[in-house]
Amino acid sequence: MKYWTITLGLIAVLSGCSPQQSSTVDESLLGEPTGSSQGKPVPPGDLPYFDWDLLDGIIAVQSNTVRVSAGTKQYSDANLLVTLRGQAYSSADTIAQVRWWQVSGPASVIANPNQLHTQVVLPEVSEPATAIFRLAAITRSGEVNSAQVAVMILPVSAPVTLASVAVQEGESELNFVVRLAEPAREPILFTYATEDGSALADKDYLPTRGVLTFQPGQTHQTLSVPLVSSSISTMGNKLLFMQLQAELGDQPLMLRAVGFIVGRESRRNNLSSAPVAAPLDPASAADQPGQAGSPRLVLRWEEGAMVRVVVQDPCGNVTVGGQPPSSCQGYAPVVQTGTLSGDSFSFFENMAWTAGAAGGYYQVYLEHVAGRAVDYSLNVYNMGVAERFTGLIANGERVEITSLLVDGSANPGGRRVTGNILDATNTAPMTGARVRLYAAETLVVDEVVSDSFDVPVEFGTYRMVVTAEGYQEWVRDVSVTIDEPVVAVRVALSPVFGESDMARMVLSWGREPFDLDSHLLGPGFHLYFSQKAVGGATLDVDDVDSFGPETVTIQRWQSGLYRYYIQDFSAGANLQSTTLANSGAVVELYLDGADVQVFRVPEGVGIFWHVFDYDSTTGELIPVNVIRSDEGTLQTL
Repeated sequence: MKYWTITLGLIAVLSGCSPQQSSTVDESLLGEPTGSSQGKPVPPGDLPYFDWDLLDGIIAVQSNTVRVSAGTKQYSDANLLVTLRGQAYSSADTIAQVRWWQVSGPASVIANPNQLHTQVVLPEVSEPATAIFRLAAITRSGEVNSAQVAVMILPVSAPVTLASVAVQEGESELNFVVRLAEPAREPILFTYATEDGSALADKDYLPTRGVLTFQPGQTHQTLSVPLVSSSISTMGNKLLFMQLQAELGDQPLMLRAVGFIVGRESRRNNLSSAPVAAPLDPASAADQPGQAGSPRLVLRWEEGAMVRVVVQDPCGNVTVGGQPPSSCQGYAPVVQTGTLSGDSFSFFENMAWTAGAAGGYYQVYLEHVAGRAVDYSLNVYNMGVAERFTGLIANGERVEITSLLVDGSANPGGRRVTGNILDATNTAPMTGARVRLYAAETLVVDEVVSDSFDVPVEFGTYRMVVTAEGYQEWVRDVSVTIDEPVVAVRVALSPVFGESDMARMVLSWGREPFDLDSHLLGPGFHLYFSQKAVGGATLDVDDVDSFGPETVTIQRWQSGLYRYYIQDFSAGANLQSTTLANSGAVVELYLDGADVQVFRVPEGVGIFWHVFDYDSTTGELIPVNVIRSDEGTLQTL
């Protein structure tokens, strides 16, 4: 007798679909860490994550000497074990611990978070989804760095699927779900049976076998495997398999899914406390940065740690600090960071929405980047509702705070140019600027906007012109493409020169690197971030979180040669870096009585961009526009 009596409809489905893949199991990636640079083995009861406060009394700090790679983007069917292959290296010390965790996407289970190479059980999905995983490493001296990797999870299109499953300590059974691509029209019979892996029948679980019958109209059923509770509380990671068999005509069908039991010593131990919410007076939002009526987040925390706001948009994209918006968002968040004095909290970070945000739910998190455990206070203002969230954040945790429902004036995924407008000398938001977009010589957009804008356009390249009373005209080309349907622009307008202003340099760039620095050498002086007012010049803005602007204004010329150059501070001592050349950096030079000069970063290897020289005695501008790896030649005048 045939085990599977099936209708022609399901046979047709089968003929057009591939069979479900089986997971490849690497037992070496499921147990305790082994090999060099894998991180210290973690005995039961110890904190398995970064022991920031307990690691030889060292407070961990972000470091450029620690190099971390989480591997390359992967694509996988659902219901499989996939392998994450990380790398960690420090030029200054020994790697003491490594740790994987999931940042976003459908909840997955990481087999062993404490080793560089591990396996992950991906969940069942009905449509393509992306899971983001992050790997961090810490040295014995407390230096830390991290990187992340994306795994695209594709739904299984087979006529019959058997979902892999994972459970944590304390759960009593594994539940395998069997699904049909279309409802059964006649009774359909499968045989099933469990099979030992590292988990053993009767010791770790109760073996299960039998015949599974789908009645007409049914699409899914569950196969349950009881676990032996006395074993789970003491075991490490263990796995078993569920086999599902049938026959279709003369063709056998066999599916094999993984049942993964996560033991106690592989589980993560969270030290961050759950956030406590208390109501705020919505009127207090008027004293905070941001646009009236739009959401804003005001974060403060104690000294001794790095903490930041993380927002997941309606499309599942994650935004941190001043990163550019994705194709879903359509908003360029205005982010301010700094220190506080005379307050129980020492640091702050504010994130404010601008007009044009895509409608939908925005999930708000706090992330502990490095340092000791600290108390925080986060004010959330949204659509007339205000709350303050307080708690303790520690050990690199990402704490879920709340979700914001934004009405949105932008259509997610639409083609548009969006951004915000700032004063280049103090980064204050500006209102009343006029934004025009030209396609060739045709004017296609002409709007007076507030401090932000969001304008729909077609694919193509546009000349963007922004003007405001009392400011120099700002001009830039922007391209809206299939690969980049939403172009985010930060417009930094330079004020018209006052009586004492002689020249101004405005630097802007893209998402990476985080920190480009302006340097101005003049007769007997060097102006940069450590000397912001010298030689009749000032560094008005020193930007350290991407995009810029970074602005230098000269109020008084001294007789002699001036040299202006840019340093990629984020690259550290990596003189062979190409990040500067790929930064999209632009320098606008405003000289009293002359047209604006625009310099775009050239190709090259190095961390110093020599932009131009200027002879104040003769009034001669000498364009240079080359990238160098040696700062010594630049500082010789």
